[in-house]
Amino acid sequence: MTSTTSAGLAGAGPASVADGARPLLRVDDLSVVLGGRRVVDSVSFSLDRGVVLGVVGANGSGKTTLLRAIAGLVEPDGTGGIGGIATISTGWSVDAAHGELEHGRLSQRERARMMAYMPQQAESHPFSVFEAVLMGRYPHLGRFQLEGASDRAMAWEAMGRTGVTEFADRKIDTLSGGERQRVVLARVLVQQADLLLLDEPTASLDLRHQMLTMDLVREEALERGAGAIVVMHDLSLAARFCDRLMLLNGGRKVADGSPWEVLTPDNLRSAFGVEGLVEP
Repeated sequence: MTSTTSAGLAGAGPASVADGARPLLRVDDLSVVLGGRRVVDSVSFSLDRGVVLGVVGANGSGKTTLLRAIAGLVEPDGTGGIGGIATISTGWSVDAAHGELEHGRLSQRERARMMAYMPQQAESHPFSVFEAVLMGRYPHLGRFQLEGASDRAMAWEAMGRTGVTEFADRKIDTLSGGERQRVVLARVLVQQADLLLLDEPTASLDLRHQMLTMDLVREEALERGAGAIVVMHDLSLAARFCDRLMLLNGGRKVADGSPWEVLTPDNLRSAFGVEGLVEP
């Protein structure tokens, strides 16, 4: 399948929050076909800095595939952009007019400076918690450059924010699923990307850590000017913490707006097959 994607970097850090009217992310008519099935069907939307967008829908509605397509982990058919620059290329690219690459595919390091992806399933590996979190600084290091004192300090700070400092020397594969989720979130925080792509970040967490996780996502948006796209199953949690929701049904976007505009009884009935009312 052919991939046509456009991307541009609006600028790094909170100083760019007021960067004109350009959105942080723009996705136009994005579709993904897997196994002969159109899993994501002509989805278009944009995301401004400082906004937390929740993506909701029933199982199999295309939420995870949409997120993975934006992250460049599946091959999309359509166009997308970071920073609102209409640069068309194969893979993610940025506009030379804004001081970045003129054409061609971004390296893994360059992509990771722009976006941080948190998968639905936290990986298991033999690294220590501290080593795993410190890996989030990789995109900001030069070739053959080792992490410095400031990188290590940032890792410790992120671990403190997610409550995993006590596990610093433990191996990832000795932790519970919920503990691993918090470690991955710490790595995302220390990466300091403009765009956060989080696939069910509250999965496997108890209620306290669900609230803590979403509080941290909002802090990144409000204090650092990041944009966040969060796939969520808990509609009450989504309504409480997200500025905006996008509802998918059968791979198509069927609603996009405030939680109260999206989570209507009619939408709940058509997308989830249930009668109900969502309260924060």
